[in-house]
Amino acid sequence: VKLARYDVTLREEGLVVYTAQMTNEDILQKYMVCKKIAGLSDRTLDYYRYTLTAWLRFLNKPLSDTSPDDIRMYFAYLQTYTNNSPKTINNHRRNLSAFYQWLNDEEICKSNPVRRVPQMKEQYVPKKAFSNRELEKIRCAAAEYDELRASAIVEVFLSTGCRVGEMEKMQRHEVNWNDGSMIVHGKGNKDRVVFLNDKARFFLERYLKSRDDDTPNLFVSLHSPHDGLGKSSIEKIIREIGTECGVKAHPHKFRRTCATNALRHGMPIDQVARMLGHNSIETTKIYLDTDDEDLKYAHKRYVLG
Repeated sequence: VKLARYDVTLREEGLVVYTAQMTNEDILQKYMVCKKIAGLSDRTLDYYRYTLTAWLRFLNKPLSDTSPDDIRMYFAYLQTYTNNSPKTINNHRRNLSAFYQWLNDEEICKSNPVRRVPQMKEQYVPKKAFSNRELEKIRCAAAEYDELRASAIVEVFLSTGCRVGEMEKMQRHEVNWNDGSMIVHGKGNKDRVVFLNDKARFFLERYLKSRDDDTPNLFVSLHSPHDGLGKSSIEKIIREIGTECGVKAHPHKFRRTCATNALRHGMPIDQVARMLGHNSIETTKIYLDTDDEDLKYAHKRYVLG
């Protein structure tokens, strides 16, 4: 009798279920939870949140009412008023498309309006790998930068083509000295095996033997308590080495150089893609620095008269 005036309902304790009363911000929060569960890195999640939050501020209406014209107006706004490049706008488009595809799958939107808005045409600017002369300058500067650590970092970059974020996560126990292989923890929690060439093994082994700490990280700070080097610290070392020898240097250029040199020495492009941790060969092609001399050499070798 005392409960006659009350309704008893089951409380939902899982992910928020979509209702018509949910705000755009509520829906975005649910999307970010799903992406987190999918294993995206914190850096990728931050970029998703940044681009999608900016979009919601511009949209200023329910997500379910989005039209292709809304998307077009937003891209025009990014280009005209915030001076974003076509490449940046295409990055926004990719994030928006993934978001609206998820909204469609969740039956929040009837379709993905981004599909009807084509990518912007980007001006292709070829990115160069280090020349052999530049590499020798970098190696000499690394040898003078500190005892052994900088040289080991440079050679591991050149041998593995790893990302700076992957180098940050490298552990000493993950190096197999028998065959020179090591584990790399890549994007999306995808591990892969890479290999150290003789030069990288030589400098890395000397560097590790010189250490008297028990920090598991492959590369650590020079002073106690010898914490593992973070991305910003590794980037700083590379920039300072480049400044010292007059070469513009950053970690990603080592990745490009590794891929380009591997291809020039005959490694099949599908194996280059596997070494870099790419799912698509098309992504790998962006990294390669090939010129007319490469074409001339390949023509002489493969196109027989």
